[in-house]
Amino acid sequence: MLDHAMYSFHPKTPSTITQPIRELCEELASGQSPVYLTVTPAAHAEPLDCFMAVRNQIEAHGGSVCYGWQIWEWPNVLINAEFHAVWKDPSGSLVDITPKPPPIQRILFLPDPTREYDGRQVNNVRRPLRNDPAIKRFIKDCDREFEISNRGDRATQYDRIDVEEDEWKELEAIKKRKAEFLLRFKSKPAPIRSQRIGRNEPCPCGSGKKYKKCCGGYT
Repeated sequence: MLDHAMYSFHPKTPSTITQPIRELCEELASGQSPVYLTVTPAAHAEPLDCFMAVRNQIEAHGGSVCYGWQIWEWPNVLINAEFHAVWKDPSGSLVDITPKPPPIQRILFLPDPTREYDGRQVNNVRRPLRNDPAIKRFIKDCDREFEISNRGDRATQYDRIDVEEDEWKELEAIKKRKAEFLLRFKSKPAPIRSQRIGRNEPCPCGSGKKYKKCCGGYT
């Protein structure tokens, strides 16, 4: 899922399946091939809430769930795999029924038969597209932010969560470094929050994602 540690630039669906993408896909789900899927939102589906959308679709129309990874690209910076669920209709076709922020109209999806969703947050998997220490630090910060924000019982909490003072200070330092990185790469930085925001509310950075799946989810 788009987590808690996702950056506030608009992700792009890769236009081609490059060698770095192939390598990441092989690492995530050996023997599986990524496929392009057109985004066909279901009438009942809420943006970015793929697990509930697919569950409701199965109840209404049959079929089953297919877990896997959406593959996003930040050209010349990094690639990002996001845990995701799509609907397998009764004929066996895969359909992405979860609405996306415009202008995303299709995704690159990697099925992963080894994965199940148990209600816990799943971290994104990121790989740099060039040997730049700043990119590697950004990825490290995203992973650390996820680890803190989803420590213990927080991994199953989808509303406001509480963190200890030392954790808050570290998270604020991470946000500052991420904002500086995003400015350097000419992308809108994630804002430092000045008020409590529910994890299911729109992220104030303007990404179109839920707060829990974008700039944080801690209070």
